[in-house]
Amino acid sequence: MTKDDIIVVANVNHNDYYNIVNDAVKYALISLSFTLDRMRIPNHEKRAFNIAKGKIAEGLFKWFCKTNHIKVNFESCETPFWEIDKRDFLFNGAEWDLKNNFIYHSGNYYNAYTKLPALIPNRHSNDQWSTRTQRKIPGSTGVKYLFSYLKGANFNGTKKGPDFLTINLSSKQSEFINDLYKKYQGKPQNKQPFDDAWFWDELSKRGNNSFFTLSFMPYLIITGYADEKHWSLFKDTGPYSKNNYQNFFGEKWYEKIGPNNFLKWLNGTLWTKITNKTSPVQLLPAFKELL
Repeated sequence: MTKDDIIVVANVNHNDYYNIVNDAVKYALISLSFTLDRMRIPNHEKRAFNIAKGKIAEGLFKWFCKTNHIKVNFESCETPFWEIDKRDFLFNGAEWDLKNNFIYHSGNYYNAYTKLPALIPNRHSNDQWSTRTQRKIPGSTGVKYLFSYLKGANFNGTKKGPDFLTINLSSKQSEFINDLYKKYQGKPQNKQPFDDAWFWDELSKRGNNSFFTLSFMPYLIITGYADEKHWSLFKDTGPYSKNNYQNFFGEKWYEKIGPNNFLKWLNGTLWTKITNKTSPVQLLPAFKELL
């Protein structure tokens, strides 16, 4: 794909954007107790932020499809807050995962979207890479991955600004969620563990209902997609993997930083901490071609 294939979702009105973020944050908070802390994140606000960022991208993509009359089925992939997510949507018969990452740059637009990495987690033998061919939705014709990006904060090459989204919980609200996490251990449940209304009522007793602060409204960047025709393009990149693709663009596409060998991509535009199967976005077909 080329830069002309990039889809920028930039025209979301303020009310719609706020509602998308609000729904994402509320989903993150109520599902937190049934989501394993695989990244070992130290506090609930950051864990909720990690869950919410994927839901925000999904919500913006849904808005884009609805606004442009693109026939995408989200309902068949929806799961309640106490169960494990399946896929994100059905399109052209296939089930799709939307893989979203945060990028950091100045201004509203980044100058090299096609140089970004398409990433699929591959930390262990049961991670998302190993399930890339497993159909989870009855009747689907296959599995595809769509790669998108959101600007997470301003970055001038040396200094990162505040995140676009901050999760706000009072100490009592955080304690309440912590007690629920201890009870359910981040494990999905076979039946609904409690009523939604009860959860929100208990939270409101312990603090206000302004669960987030939105500093700015980043655009959703929709790039390429991958399926079984493209798996051979993906190679491991991570703290302990070989330096696959490192010099793909004639210079260091990424470098390993610090004692934990975190990967710093494109001079700090994107960061990764785990092993991913990775391809340069420009090697993939554009989602725009399917519309």
